[in-house]
Amino acid sequence: MKELTTQNELIIDGYAHIIGDKKCGECWSGYPRECECGGLIHASFGDENYDCDYWLYTKCDKCGESEPG
Repeated sequence: MKELTTQNELIIDGYAHIIGDKKCGECWSGYPRECECGGLIHASFGDENYDCDYWLYTKCDKCGESEPG
């Protein structure tokens, strides 16, 4: 399910990504990417514990699906 703060934002790991923005400034390197549904897959990079246990959180701004990992 999509987490939205406004009609134009998609929240991923606490960061607001702009829906439909192909040059989203919050996205991690190489994102957003096109999703099969026609939306954009946005990504946030995570290392919350600063222990080098890295994560890449992804979510489509149209269908809400995560990119297969």
